[in-house]
Amino acid sequence: MDSQKDKDVTIRTQKPGDAGYIAYRHCVIYEKEYGLGGSFEHYVLDSLAKYIEHRSAGKIWVAEYNGQIVGSIGIVGTDKSTAQLRWFLIEPEFRGIGLGRQLMARAVDYCKQKKFSRCSYGQYRV
Repeated sequence: MDSQKDKDVTIRTQKPGDAGYIAYRHCVIYEKEYGLGGSFEHYVLDSLAKYIEHRSAGKIWVAEYNGQIVGSIGIVGTDKSTAQLRWFLIEPEFRGIGLGRQLMARAVDYCKQKKFSRCSYGQYRV
């Protein structure tokens, strides 16, 4: 990965249209890398739809390079003290440049700000 790409990646909060793209890339990449199919697609779409209905219960960050989404991460509150890490994905060509650490730092800072005492991560089961 050239260092210019690293410098040109920006991180912002989610905006309209991002959720659909996040779901699309999760499904394409997880199918290619892990062989997950239609039930995984439903799992991702369902969780994003629930987040959109109750945005006050969390936040999504998106990493962009030249206007293209290259990574994402989300935190969703599951109760007053517990958060869940969601939709963490880095495009393969952007792995290994520290982008995952940057997104994770945003998520951890948000959890501290919201005073969550615990953060779990969901596991898709086949």
